Amino acid sequence: MCADTFEFKPGALSGRIEARASKSELHRALLMGCLCDRPTRLKGVAGTLGDDIVATIGGLGLLNGDVRRDGSDMIVSPATGKTGDVLDCIESGSTLRFMLPLLGTIRNRQEPILCQGQGRLPERPLGELLAVLRANGMEFSKDRLPFQIGGRLRPGVYELPGNISSQYISGLLMALPLLSNNSELRLTTALESSTYVDMTLSIQEQFGVFVQRTGEGWSIPGGQVYRSPGELAIGGDWSNGALWLCRGVLAGEIEVMNLSLSSHQGDKLIVDILRRFGSSIEVTGNGIRATGGDLHGIEVDVRETPDLLPVLAVVACGCLGETRFVRAGRLRMKESDRLSSTATLLRDLGGDVEEFSDGLLVRGSGSLRGGQCRSFNDHRLVMASCVASAIAQSPVVISGAQAIAKSYPELMEDYALLTD
Repeated sequence: MCADTFEFKPGALSGRIEARASKSELHRALLMGCLCDRPTRLKGVAGTLGDDIVATIGGLGLLNGDVRRDGSDMIVSPATGKTGDVLDCIESGSTLRFMLPLLGTIRNRQEPILCQGQGRLPERPLGELLAVLRANGMEFSKDRLPFQIGGRLRPGVYELPGNISSQYISGLLMALPLLSNNSELRLTTALESSTYVDMTLSIQEQFGVFVQRTGEGWSIPGGQVYRSPGELAIGGDWSNGALWLCRGVLAGEIEVMNLSLSSHQGDKLIVDILRRFGSSIEVTGNGIRATGGDLHGIEVDVRETPDLLPVLAVVACGCLGETRFVRAGRLRMKESDRLSSTATLLRDLGGDVEEFSDGLLVRGSGSLRGGQCRSFNDHRLVMASCVASAIAQSPVVISGAQAIAKSYPELMEDYALLTD
């Protein structure tokens, strides 16, 4: 765990860094792996696990699953009889939204499960998911964490909006094939963050489970069984790797290894976005190299890449001219109100930013003053402060730096590697 306050020094960083395992892929692979007939080796999961993954691992026992480390791999296994009565999601929205439908597939369980969370998680959107689960057989003691969970899911028609959280959709896509008969999942609005649903479907196929796309959503055959592929490689995390690519285009030259453009992670769009800013991005043999360029303002639609807004807003400060971030309203219900907290962080460091209901306008001058800023208990703000130091005139000192443990507990160690 890092210290509560951390200082990022101004100026360029150069070197090569290995991308950590994708948090998004690992959540899904762990859950599907514990539902299998035999163990699955998840390859490429070195280093300290973030709190979100720890939360999902803690819930595997409720699904009769178990996991152990084996060097840089993880082995996830079925473990009949391994159970519990508490799901502690910590602050992980993925754990909560994926696990709820899956818990509704458990047979022969009579006692309720207590579901709890910390930080802002009880305030984050959940109502639409609870409503559709209730309508199809599950029971919840309250509409907000903490609550008790009971009941069983029934096959049927599930209708959900697609513009609140793609995690609703992924959780149901993982659970509904386990039911005895066929189901339909219908979207009542256009789907946002669609690449994360594509990721779910791709990993499902590797575990032998298939659904069919329809005009309104998906047709989901019931009675399916997750079958282990034996081993599964977890790709590098584009969300975390993006912070180093952003820092590289602002000052220095950084190569991030183990990032694949064939990934289903939506944040691989960072390559195209940074090129539109005018930066130099080179695809290498097994990674991406970022260097500077003649940076200029652009418009960025963040519907598919909401996690990138904080670091991209810092890049916008390093440009000359205005950058507008649009269709970002969902960011208000992240670990922080991420539009407001990002705007505050930039202003505290000397940036010129205007906040709107669903976006930001950043007027870039090419540099920031530096100084003190806050994380608002949001890991993405800690990443943004690291990027900001590239164009700062004085050190960037962030309080609440321990928030980075949620997704990237080794950020400070990786930062030190690039400053040597």
